[in-house]
Amino acid sequence: MILGIVWGLWHLPLFFMKGQDIYHNIPIFWFIFGTVFLSILFTWIYNNTNRSILAVLLFHTVGNLAHFIFPALGTKLGGLISVILNVCVVIIVLIIWGPKSLVRKQHIKKHHLTANKRLYYASLLFSVNSSIYQMLDVIDNDLWIW
Repeated sequence: MILGIVWGLWHLPLFFMKGQDIYHNIPIFWFIFGTVFLSILFTWIYNNTNRSILAVLLFHTVGNLAHFIFPALGTKLGGLISVILNVCVVIIVLIIWGPKSLVRKQHIKKHHLTANKRLYYASLLFSVNSSIYQMLDVIDNDLWIW
């Protein structure tokens, strides 16, 4: 959780830069709240892919790419839904794999999923999240026309 707070504060200057609609449409508190939950997902991916920085890097890159391809976060509703989705995905991960999957492997006695399967499921969850962003973008564009 400390990592998520620090990560959220790292992005603080973007809230004061022109042209950063993603950051202007969500309150700083909610953004940091979202980064806390994203850092939980990053930790889960890192710990369950044999400590692969590449897996975390790909997850982060696809997330950033999704924000540019589906600019739903440029709206106030999109920012709120993004935070809610982050919380939901963390809850799903915790329900399916449990809180012990957030701990490094040397502390876990039983592994019922291989690292490749965990990476597959993480990418599947993220693609669902990206699809929702795409739907939000379509909805937002339809509302803009009206």
